[in-house]
Amino acid sequence: MNHYDPEKMRKRDVYNLMTSLVVPRPIALVSSLGPNAVINVAPFSYFNAVSAEPPRLSIALGHRLQSLKDTAKNILDHGAFVVNVVDEAMMEDMNKTAAPLKRHESELAQTAFTLVDSDTTRVPGIKESKARFECALERTVAFDDTTMIIGRIQRIYVDQSIMVDGRVNVMKLNPVGRLSGNDYALLGKRITLKRPE
Repeated sequence: MNHYDPEKMRKRDVYNLMTSLVVPRPIALVSSLGPNAVINVAPFSYFNAVSAEPPRLSIALGHRLQSLKDTAKNILDHGAFVVNVVDEAMMEDMNKTAAPLKRHESELAQTAFTLVDSDTTRVPGIKESKARFECALERTVAFDDTTMIIGRIQRIYVDQSIMVDGRVNVMKLNPVGRLSGNDYALLGKRITLKRPE
């Protein structure tokens, strides 16, 4: 088996190796409020649940040119954001929001996404998303080239079309997972294992 020492590798090579092995990763399509009420929308795959009581999630945002990305700046400025879950029908438009635009430009103009008001924040969600989380910024953790955002979930929205017997049917949700490079994954074979008691 090959072994790799990250200390002796280029940053890009470490990134490529990690994103090829930590797969599939869920995608947070984050909407945030920028200067002059510009709505920023961007996808992040260093994203996951943190806790259920109270409910929290995390998003790690890499820096661009030693500076915070617009999404991180917006969240720090306004203290709120919305995570929109990405499904197969949203993939093309989600990918368009990854374009490197100026801070005063909105990625929404390049998509067919429509906005929907939130209950607890001025930051809107994406109507086409079958599930979304309204979050308040709880804390940040700063690393050398990454800022981790911890958000406390204020509201969870779930489209009734993906609910079966009071629970989310993940096959109806049909989420998209991030692989490496330009590759994504959809749900495939499922295996059910009963946890030991």
